[in-house]
Amino acid sequence: MPEAQEIEWSPQKAQLPFLTSPADETFFGGAAGGGKTDVALAWQILRRQKYAGSRGMFLRRQFENLSKPGAAIDRAHELLAGTDVYWRGDEHSFYWPNGSRLAFGHVKEEKNKFGYQGAQVDDIVFDELGEFPVTIYEFITTRIRSTRSDPGFKTKVRATGNPGGMGHAWIKKRFRIGEAMPGQVFPIINSEGKLTHKKGVFYPSLLRDNKYLVGTDYERDLDALPEHLRRAFKEGDWSVFEGQFFADWSEDRMVVKQPFVIPLNWPRWMSYDYGFKPGWACWHWWAQDPITNRRYVYRELYVQELHPPEQARKVLKMTPVDEQHRIRAIYCDPSIFNSRKAEMEGLPSIAEEIALEGVRPLFEADNRRAHGWSVLRTAMQWCRWAAGISPKCNNEVCLHNPYPQIQYFPECYAAIRTIPELVHDPMNPMDIIHQDPKIEDHAADCDRYGIVGARRVQALPTPGHARRLRRRPVRIKVA
Repeated sequence: MPEAQEIEWSPQKAQLPFLTSPADETFFGGAAGGGKTDVALAWQILRRQKYAGSRGMFLRRQFENLSKPGAAIDRAHELLAGTDVYWRGDEHSFYWPNGSRLAFGHVKEEKNKFGYQGAQVDDIVFDELGEFPVTIYEFITTRIRSTRSDPGFKTKVRATGNPGGMGHAWIKKRFRIGEAMPGQVFPIINSEGKLTHKKGVFYPSLLRDNKYLVGTDYERDLDALPEHLRRAFKEGDWSVFEGQFFADWSEDRMVVKQPFVIPLNWPRWMSYDYGFKPGWACWHWWAQDPITNRRYVYRELYVQELHPPEQARKVLKMTPVDEQHRIRAIYCDPSIFNSRKAEMEGLPSIAEEIALEGVRPLFEADNRRAHGWSVLRTAMQWCRWAAGISPKCNNEVCLHNPYPQIQYFPECYAAIRTIPELVHDPMNPMDIIHQDPKIEDHAADCDRYGIVGARRVQALPTPGHARRLRRRPVRIKVA
């Protein structure tokens, strides 16, 4: 009988980093059909063979997704067929002659996680991590323990998954998808915002990397999905998911790949959403190409626990002197002009505090939410057929522009991170969910003010006249 070490399986190129990752937590995610479950099983098998007496765990949220035909347990039987590894169905486990064990388990309910407290496990795989809430993931990964004393050995966590699902937002944040470069190892920050001693890494999984599925009916079935699902499951696009408010968001199209110096003759303005704590203050600098009319958000200030005068001083510090007089307008959160309480107490309004530091001219932004979102979403539209991504365009009024009419410079980290995560309010589909203080809608609100204000910039005074306006009183209400 062949030895267990003789299993017939060879990794594809894109799977190799997952097998050799040095990180404590490794996530292999993206498109469907990228060979994620296969490589996760192979990693567990190789670890069990290498470390005698070791224990591995392979988890799914629902056990039927492990045991149904063609699922992970079936595939493990195929990989281990003809070896001296044996299966015990009552324990849902494979056993090796060297004393190692690979168990398959599930965590269907939140309460089930307590069954893994103190478990002696050397390695864990979370297959389809998007099905798990962060509470289950963190509970299990922080409470497992290994009894091994091998030099250099340490417990490792591997996970696979696709965009979407309940775990979409926390996975994207924990593994810094869209922030860190693929393959870049970084310190893990937990769900409470605390820096841990663990290291994490993300490797993208794409259908085109799986030579066994490219050009098959599987790929054609993915092409037939609704656009947002096709982008998620075929392209592995983590900036799109079910319920996403800004469904046209694509980091590849929305973020400027090679930032450039804004020409002096381009109209410039700013937008500002006030915040202190628990919210955030967001300032954005805008410019518009007079030829294409494309708007660029080219600078960002995103801060918490800074009083308005301190924010204003920081804005001035971030704005080059020769640029300051070219800012034609700053479209602001209307609430900062509410001076009734301030007047009663003999204090200036927030707008007045900011203006006294020299940040002017301040305009009260148009605060019609549905209107603002409509203008912003229209600016984000682009044609996937013109971009060479989709085989056809079904939009009869499409302008066939391969890029949207608003783009962000890479340093606008908060906008790039938070705007694609916003979702529709089920009670008001024309708006986002924004009542929860944990939802970061500050950059989106800031851009709602800025994009509507862009329509008025052309009618505002020339830069030379704007320089004189800066010495005048603050409040200018826009009808």
